[in-house]
Amino acid sequence: ASTLPVGASVYAKESGTPAEFIVVHQGNPDASIYDVSCDGTWLMRKDGINLGVWNNAVKNDYEASDIENSLRTYILDKIDMATRSIIKQVKIPYHKGVGNSGSTQQGTNGLSCKAFLLSCKEINYIHNYSDSGEGHVLDYFSSCATIGADSRRTAEYGGTWWLRSPNIGNSYDAFSVTEDGNCASPNTNNTGPMTRPVFIIPSDTEVDENGNIVI
Repeated sequence: ASTLPVGASVYAKESGTPAEFIVVHQGNPDASIYDVSCDGTWLMRKDGINLGVWNNAVKNDYEASDIENSLRTYILDKIDMATRSIIKQVKIPYHKGVGNSGSTQQGTNGLSCKAFLLSCKEINYIHNYSDSGEGHVLDYFSSCATIGADSRRTAEYGGTWWLRSPNIGNSYDAFSVTEDGNCASPNTNNTGPMTRPVFIIPSDTEVDENGNIVI
């Protein structure tokens, strides 16, 4: 997998049917921010999937959110067992707690998970109310405009999609990517945005000539 270029397609089975994922980064994006567990091939679902709202309680605490729980269920219920067995347990940088009273967590203090959402920082989007410590720009998004729309961020199908970044100016909004590749911060119980799950596989994972993960 480590030889695949950023932007290449990789196919993992969801409930027995191949789903397309995009290589959005190779390796550890920044060893000073990310735990060593994050070294590998980063895959993001090409299209949005409906995994529900960010948090029905209208509280932008990612660690305790409905979407974080939905991502755990997604791995257990939808990803085929063979692929699931190689997905890395990682610790990602995140904003711990409610947005306007939380704190940045990095390295070994990151959130332990297998599937996660990208952050504003990882998609190269800058906003006064996003936590700039929630990661490093991933290679797939390195050319994106830091402010405003960019087609590189758009999902081919699925319209708007959630990020893991809370709006740190309040306790009830979280960031999402809009259909034109800009960002917005709707209430966490907004039913519009879809989810583009991200997970990391070991760099030495075998991928055949058609992009299928070989276990």
